[in-house]
Amino acid sequence: MRQNIARSRFDAISDGVFAIAMTIMVLEIKTPKLGDSSADAIEHYLKTTLPTLMTFAVSFILLAAMWVSHSSLPSGREHVSRKVAMANFHFLFFICIVPFSTALLNDVNFHIISVLVFEGALIAAMLLLSRLRYQMLVHEQVPEEYLRTQRRQVALWAGIVFVGVLVSLVGVFWNPAVYSGYAIVSLSAIVFRSGRGNKLGDVPGPPGRHA
Repeated sequence: MRQNIARSRFDAISDGVFAIAMTIMVLEIKTPKLGDSSADAIEHYLKTTLPTLMTFAVSFILLAAMWVSHSSLPSGREHVSRKVAMANFHFLFFICIVPFSTALLNDVNFHIISVLVFEGALIAAMLLLSRLRYQMLVHEQVPEEYLRTQRRQVALWAGIVFVGVLVSLVGVFWNPAVYSGYAIVSLSAIVFRSGRGNKLGDVPGPPGRHA
């Protein structure tokens, strides 16, 4: 018989990965070493650093939204199955990729390939988070009708993200499209996976089950 894993350990490893990923991203923002402290030198530094700050801010908000959604996973039991734990590690792997994909965006100035790498990591993380949530709902034995609602929400989100990726691909011919696709994918991730409807109180339990 396979031993289940304590929910406290499940949450602890997840929180640790998120914390490390956010820390790694901020380390990409280098401390200025200005030989000249004039206003022009400081202004030049801020202008050259602004893109890095902007991508860091977007990625930080995305990770925060995913953490909120992850922290709102059903928690009616003190243990999770090994299947759920492995699904969680699949999700966390792509959380670890976000700092790399964010740094890549800055290093190559939003080249189309770097945008697709970023979007790919984000989409994979979101889909795996949805899969994780679905498996935990099954583990919680919620009604099938609620599961169907969850599947429809994922399908809607996936459709919007698909549009964002297509817009990014147009960037091969028209560069501003890269930024537009990046914005569509990022904003859709924040809106659809920020924890809306993910509270345990919103999840109906099976007949005869007590909270």
